Amino acid sequence: MYRSFLIAGLILLQSAAAADSAAAQGVDPYQAARCEQSFKYRDYAGAREICYPLADAGLAEAQYILGVMLQNGHGVVRNPSDAAQWYTNAAKQGHTEAQFNLGSMYRDGSGVWQDYVEAYAWLDVAAASGHADAASARDLVVRNLTPPRLADAKQRAADLSQSIQSARAPSYAAEAPPEGAPGAAPEDDARVQEIVDRLRAIVTQAERERSADVTLLQDLRNLVNDYYWPWRVALLDDDFRDGDFTVNPEWAVANGDFRVEPRAGLRSRFTPPAPPAASAPKPKARNQDLATRLFGAIMSEVTREPESRQPETRQPALPTQAEIHTTLDITNAFAITIELTSLGAAARNGAIQFGPYQGYQRETGYRIEYKSGPQPVLQLLRVFPSASSVIEIANLESGFEDGQPHTIEWRRDLEGGMAVIVDGNEVMRTTDRALRERFNGFTLINLGGDYGFRRVAVSGTAE
Repeated sequence: MYRSFLIAGLILLQSAAAADSAAAQGVDPYQAARCEQSFKYRDYAGAREICYPLADAGLAEAQYILGVMLQNGHGVVRNPSDAAQWYTNAAKQGHTEAQFNLGSMYRDGSGVWQDYVEAYAWLDVAAASGHADAASARDLVVRNLTPPRLADAKQRAADLSQSIQSARAPSYAAEAPPEGAPGAAPEDDARVQEIVDRLRAIVTQAERERSADVTLLQDLRNLVNDYYWPWRVALLDDDFRDGDFTVNPEWAVANGDFRVEPRAGLRSRFTPPAPPAASAPKPKARNQDLATRLFGAIMSEVTREPESRQPETRQPALPTQAEIHTTLDITNAFAITIELTSLGAAARNGAIQFGPYQGYQRETGYRIEYKSGPQPVLQLLRVFPSASSVIEIANLESGFEDGQPHTIEWRRDLEGGMAVIVDGNEVMRTTDRALRERFNGFTLINLGGDYGFRRVAVSGTAE
């Protein structure tokens, strides 16, 4: 009985909070009503003037209204990207229409990169909130999801629902537990990292001095590694949504065709040249006596032009790869995130490489190489001007040729330890200390295929 009263009380409190959201957020209810009325009666100029300050103050309805106006160009310059951002702000507060519109934008790739997992998740949340059309729209998105991706989408929807409920639910704690008490949350991530850094220094000193049990130190080291995140300096984060890879940041094309497309991101198509056909041996002359052959050789020498006068017949070498790179000061320890999509049948026998390089010829560095085919593989390479060597190799259960976005995370710590995570699953862990200096830039190389890069992010350390 008590629990039923408590649940009913929570529902009533949430309803009251929603009804009085404008006042609760410090927004004038009268201005909130004017915003809605201006939009309702298509006074878009008035709605723009009134709703923007309310949206900045966090009013979900105003954020939704601005999203609609920006998506459709009502009284403002059409800007689907900004519309998606306002929809996101409102959707996270539980605004059902914003959730539906945001899911539809992810489905269509309008204002955001096309992402069927996000589309399914937001449409599912909207359906659970009672939107009349969300369930049928969500079920259509399922056709574009493989079983593993559908499982990811359902988990994403559950996480979103939990996050929205947590954000909207009022707090009933009489008072927060004192700092340091059981159940007290850390002040912020910086505080957590400060504690981890201090613990890591203690473990390192104990290891050097051999002042503690080896097994205990190893257990502490493993615990520290679970929470240690040294890559706290953002060096590069480009999602190419501005449509121009030549500025902010500046990428340079060394070879090949690179362009930014609305759904693919930075797109590269490259077909490697076919190997040269073996020339057939010249048939030996038959039925020619010695005198005839000698005469032919003499005449050939007499009529041959000097070397300086012979026309050049050598064909220029065909490029073997497409490459784009950016100059960037990267610390020896780094974290790299690549979000890519394999496009078209050509990529089924293709390969790509990416990684940091040293020297402006880009001939030294580390690279991750993905090779598609019947058995797709991921390789970690150490590259030098004379040759490259494979440090570690991982066979993938399935490749990236499903047309869906995939994420590769690559981390290198201060001791040279490296880990590679594909779509949240660690596939590789090793150590290499051959390259100890900072890196001068980052390169993307297409060795054959059609790929879209929707995000490239690089972080470094403060050391």
